[in-house]
Amino acid sequence: MIRNGHSSPVSWPPAFDDALSRLGDAAENYVRGNVFDDYRRKKSEGTRQAQYDDLATFSRFLSTAGISRTADELFGDPHAWEGMKASTLVLFRHWLYYGQPPTTKVNARDML
Repeated sequence: MIRNGHSSPVSWPPAFDDALSRLGDAAENYVRGNVFDDYRRKKSEGTRQAQYDDLATFSRFLSTAGISRTADELFGDPHAWEGMKASTLVLFRHWLYYGQPPTTKVNARDML
């Protein structure tokens, strides 16, 4: 035990409750629910429409792999992006350039 300059002992390490963790969880939920709205509020209507159109194309790409995500879901729900990886974007780029459905046998050299 360590004394804190007063007569009462202080345990080390100090014991804290889970309040900071609970605040972090609440903040995470807030950010997930509002991140797209906050971002879009700063964009022009033309930019938002172009992004929506791009997401519709991405949705078609996902459907070729048997994944169902609508442009509306991708545009408005951050949870629709859970599991997204950078390599999926590389495969999407390949699909855009070459018009081929995603496969596990794509030549990596072609995707660069």
